[in-house]
Amino acid sequence: MTKVTLEKTGSDYTGYWYTVEAVGHATGNQNVCTTVSVLLQALATWLVWKGATVSESRLESGDSRLRFTGKGSNVAFEMVYCGLRRLAETNPKYIDLIAKFQ
Repeated sequence: MTKVTLEKTGSDYTGYWYTVEAVGHATGNQNVCTTVSVLLQALATWLVWKGATVSESRLESGDSRLRFTGKGSNVAFEMVYCGLRRLAETNPKYIDLIAKFQ
């Protein structure tokens, strides 16, 4: 099973930091693993293109983590969350999604 955690920290005053972490493999469902990888790779590429501040970027098989902030980061974070949430809803045996934000 892949465990995916999304977290938003900070405030309107200090600014927000966003974290997306995926650990493990969706053994038995290659499509879930591939989809998680594609979503995180797309996010990482977008962050570079938009010049976001990235404090942590690790994209390895079974162990990925992105931590970032900057203009438009909230939209990218929400888009990735929507994709991962839909994936978790349709494949609950293969992905555990933890959202730590309101």
